[in-house]
Amino acid sequence: MTERLDERRRSARLQAEQVFAAFTVQGLSGSNQGFGVVRNVSENGVSLDTPQPPAVPSTVMLRIGIGEELFELSMQVRR
Repeated sequence: MTERLDERRRSARLQAEQVFAAFTVQGLSGSNQGFGVVRNVSENGVSLDTPQPPAVPSTVMLRIGIGEELFELSMQVRR
């Protein structure tokens, strides 16, 4: 099953190890922030494990720290 899924992907995925991310759901007030662990990254998106995922199709500001660098990405939640 995994091989078939990999064949259908639009781009290769890079596996992440111990990369943490914080996110803010844009347009919401109150409890609009969360955190998670990045599973993998591709040209088309980021897979994030989080105990409280934002609702589909929320727009989030994702902040990923890698080493000394901080990356901020505005992304739409797809699933």
